[in-house]
Amino acid sequence: MSANETDKLLNYGSLKIKDHFSLRSRGSRIYFEDTNTVDIVWADGTNQFVIEDDYDGDGIEEVEQMKLVKTDSPGLTLMRGTYTLVCLFWTGFLLVCSLQLLLYLVLDLLIQSGATEQQRSIPFFGIGTFLAFPLYLHGLAHVMVIAGSYVSDTWNGQEMLKEFAFGLKKAKVKVEWLSFLVFLGIPVTVLCIAVFAGRQDWWEITSLVWFYLIGFFFFLYAVTLIVTAVHGSFVVTRNWRDILDDGIVNESVDFWETLSQAIQTRNHHYFSGLLTFSYFTEGSIDRSGVHRSRKHIGPEMDKPGRSLWTRFVSLGFMDFFFEDVTTTMKAQGYNVTDIGDSLRKPSMIGTEGIELFDMEDVQGFRPFLTRDTWSLEKVFCRDRKSRYVVVYDGPDAVTKAQMNSSIACYILGNGFGVVVLAATLHWLGVPAFVITIAVIGYFLYHLSTFMSAGSIIKIIREINLRDEDEEDEDGKSMGLFQVWRRFRVRQPKRISCFFIFGMELTFLFLWPLFTLYFIGNHKTATVFLILGFVTFVRSYFDPAIVLEETNQMSYVDIPDQPNETEPEKRWSDDLKYSKSHWTKQSRLAKIVNSVNRSKFGPFWFNALTFFLFVLVGLLAIATATKGEKNFDSSANTYLKDFYYEQQKDLPYPTCNIGKGEMMGLNGASSLHLSDYVFVAGLAYSDPTVTQPQLDKWFGEGSARDENKYVENHRAEVNDRSAVTYKLISFDREKGKKTMGLISIRGTTTAWDALTDIQLWSAAAIFQILRELLPGGQVFSPILNHLVNMISWLASESINRVAFYKETTAFAKALLVDKNFEDIQVTGHSLGGGLAIITGAQANIPAIALSGPNALIGRDTFNPPLSTEAINTMTFNVIPDRDIVPRFDDHGKLFQQINCLAGSNDLIGCHNSLRSLCEIIYTCGTMGRPALCECHTLFGYPKPKANENATQSFDEACSDAPSLPV
Repeated sequence: MSANETDKLLNYGSLKIKDHFSLRSRGSRIYFEDTNTVDIVWADGTNQFVIEDDYDGDGIEEVEQMKLVKTDSPGLTLMRGTYTLVCLFWTGFLLVCSLQLLLYLVLDLLIQSGATEQQRSIPFFGIGTFLAFPLYLHGLAHVMVIAGSYVSDTWNGQEMLKEFAFGLKKAKVKVEWLSFLVFLGIPVTVLCIAVFAGRQDWWEITSLVWFYLIGFFFFLYAVTLIVTAVHGSFVVTRNWRDILDDGIVNESVDFWETLSQAIQTRNHHYFSGLLTFSYFTEGSIDRSGVHRSRKHIGPEMDKPGRSLWTRFVSLGFMDFFFEDVTTTMKAQGYNVTDIGDSLRKPSMIGTEGIELFDMEDVQGFRPFLTRDTWSLEKVFCRDRKSRYVVVYDGPDAVTKAQMNSSIACYILGNGFGVVVLAATLHWLGVPAFVITIAVIGYFLYHLSTFMSAGSIIKIIREINLRDEDEEDEDGKSMGLFQVWRRFRVRQPKRISCFFIFGMELTFLFLWPLFTLYFIGNHKTATVFLILGFVTFVRSYFDPAIVLEETNQMSYVDIPDQPNETEPEKRWSDDLKYSKSHWTKQSRLAKIVNSVNRSKFGPFWFNALTFFLFVLVGLLAIATATKGEKNFDSSANTYLKDFYYEQQKDLPYPTCNIGKGEMMGLNGASSLHLSDYVFVAGLAYSDPTVTQPQLDKWFGEGSARDENKYVENHRAEVNDRSAVTYKLISFDREKGKKTMGLISIRGTTTAWDALTDIQLWSAAAIFQILRELLPGGQVFSPILNHLVNMISWLASESINRVAFYKETTAFAKALLVDKNFEDIQVTGHSLGGGLAIITGAQANIPAIALSGPNALIGRDTFNPPLSTEAINTMTFNVIPDRDIVPRFDDHGKLFQQINCLAGSNDLIGCHNSLRSLCEIIYTCGTMGRPALCECHTLFGYPKPKANENATQSFDEACSDAPSLPV
């Protein structure tokens, strides 16, 4: 490519080629003087498109041929794949941060509501915390979109960053060297130094350094994109306003006028009343990509869309805030048109509107559907508002068989969707009437899509499509378009735009910011300050909005003076086709397409909003119930004259896990695995049935429910948290003190669920990320550091209501109580996770059932858990297909057990009673009674009767007396 900044069109003999700003790079013209040949090369990732000299089949007439040249290699693919893998892991880290920030905000809102009883409710701060959600959602969604763009750009060799960073001329070399140092040079250097220094954790050190460097590179990328986008929007807005003043760009518009225009443009975009039209037309495409229709087709033309918002702002009392679009607004630079004339719709002649465009219009994008570009997947998976031009007449027109196949594929595809939905619900055991309602709901949800598809099918049937073997007669093409047009007919007045700006600034930014700082959540408040400020600025200086308003990409770079040689033309060729002009347009177009109007933007916003709704739903329930402790007053049916023998195949090696010696436990001198599982499930029981069940299981007087002891302790330390636990005491041999077994209840309330999410969601998401990424296990050594970084953002008020603090304090109080000598802890589900934390912190044995683990999140607790304590003092029973005990990584001591629940029972394996039945069936009852529920509820074989039995199993179960209360 010539170094001249004012290169004109790329001349290729008589052929002149103009680079469009949508290309990844500008074309390079290569001229070999010795052979008098010319090549033009466009780089596209690891490929090159080349136009070169060639000759026809006779070797006489010179022709130009275009070819694709692949320039990649296995080494390049491996290197970029590795870089991209690390960037994907960084993106996962940002996702975890985003979810945790929303969680911390919800927990702060719960605390401000007074539901935790840590402080009284202050409505002003509660509302302020709630008002932080909109900016957080938009800002975090934008961060995730930029992260996705960062991953894509890394795979493509930092193409976008090379255009944005360090200026235009020297960016490539600097970015290439910086990329080498970040992705390879520095990490390899650190690895070598750590190895030579004899560090055993050399990979952990290297991974952390690598991760920090990727984060730095992302920060550079994000800042560059945001600054470029905001600056581009500012320039386009200023030039647009400047041209309206006197027809030329002479800097007659200052900063405040540009800001004023940006505020009006943005609020007109979001708050105006619109009329929308959708119709089909046939015709041709001109050089700018605009369709030239011959006639409109289809019924939708007569049905302008008018939203509820448009109807609302059109009411008479809204005239104080809104105004109708009139012809006089042309002087303000708006594209005011007569809607009836524009649409050739007589009934609407005289209705004025400002036609709005989208980025496909601005960039002139219209993909073609021809015989060679058609495919079933492409047509079926297209966007509902895709701008495909169906070429139905001409040399390469789509055929009748292709379009009929598309129609059949659409019908079959949606049919499969209904069948899969019904089959899934049936597999889950959903009743038939619910499946019927779900199918009807599916059709109602997609009704508009089906109606639109019906119109398309009808129109396709009407046009004259050719068969495969039918030849084209005149060589002229004709296209079928689906057109969407929008007209603004009602817009906020200028004063209303500034009022909206002031309200948003006050209620969505300043109030939440003040609240978060005042309640002491300084870390989250600082994140909100940065995130909210950037989100607010880019909302009002969004290049996509102003480009769609003006329909002019050229406003990003307008000459200061008109063309003196040809006054009727603003642009001279030297400026119009210059490298500088192409680069500015290309940069802005790439940012808009990959970030501002990214198709992933709505996905991330909806995903984060759904997560927030789940959290707010739990918050509402927790606030309404105030952490009420609901206990189970039912009891199991115990049969002391029936037993299970230990199975002949190898039993669980931990059947006799018990520690310590007790007296008179139904013939056993120590606790077994089944005893811990039984006591873990007992934490859910109402205090009135706890002691009777202990007597049935262990024998009268062998175990005691120390309910009064627990109540006195909680009153003494003013423990009003929602966590629930019991203390079961066992007598030891004569001369020894009592053994205490703490049993912590699992998840039963919304407050419990929020605690689960707070303590284990970060580790769980990292586990999923590790499994999804190829080679993700290499990041295991640093996961605990990353989870700890994220937990640092939590406010002190959140840390004060962590459940494990109360259970650990209770365990430590028992350790200094002279009446107890051997303290252990157990629990199921959330209770099992808290038991693991408490056992590691208090250095006492912890036997958990289906409890989430703590190896990844070990540094997030206060005090932190040591790896040694987790591996030596904690034990987890993990049923098959139970997802909860797979949260976080488990320590070295665990026992996997079978689960007989059906594969469609998603939570059946998390049942503590089912796990107890599995253990006593496999290990044998070992002196404990059999349970009727093991057979009647879970399908285990009937236990055997001992010599004292006087009834059959069925008779014993039906005649078993209720427990005394």
